[in-house]
Amino acid sequence: CGDLSPLAYLQEKGILSKVIRKKLVTDYGIDISAEDRRNISQQLAISYNTLERVGNDAKRNLLIIDQIQLLLEKEERKKILVFASSKANSDLLSAMLLLRNIEAISVTGETETSYRANTVTRFKNNEFQVLINFGVFTTGFDDPLIDCILIARPTFSVVLYSQMIGRGLRGTKNNGTEDCLIVDLIDNVINQPDLHQASDYFYNQWLR
Repeated sequence: CGDLSPLAYLQEKGILSKVIRKKLVTDYGIDISAEDRRNISQQLAISYNTLERVGNDAKRNLLIIDQIQLLLEKEERKKILVFASSKANSDLLSAMLLLRNIEAISVTGETETSYRANTVTRFKNNEFQVLINFGVFTTGFDDPLIDCILIARPTFSVVLYSQMIGRGLRGTKNNGTEDCLIVDLIDNVINQPDLHQASDYFYNQWLR
């Protein structure tokens, strides 16, 4: 690899797509409880209750919807995969986009298997541009032409984060895209333990 990191080398060869990062800073404050601090310190996991509260914030959700519309209309992204912060948040974002005449489908762990499979097929066939999910597409899902990942759920897990962005990193030599835009929502984490959010670790350690 010479002076390049293994990841940068694979990007130069077109095996992986090049990453363009965009930070979307919110003014939402995630108040980490004592239980969350323990879970984050021990398992890097934020409780579902906290993730659900994040997904209920109206101003944050509007910011996400505005951003998706911008990505489609101004930045001309073709396929956007969104990682929502909860099951309810995934469904809500889909409904809000539909109100703007943007077809977006939500898939969660509660989605019927046949409907999920049909949705994935339609997405791969370019029948709609925005696929929103919670807890479903971190692994076992492959659409090489995804050119934008929007991460709307906070996480301290580097493994989970890398699985999410991995859905958009298939390069041209793998029938994928030349680049992939990663949009990270950056919230204000109150009472945060002495850990960096996974997005910062990834860009500081793997892409330098």
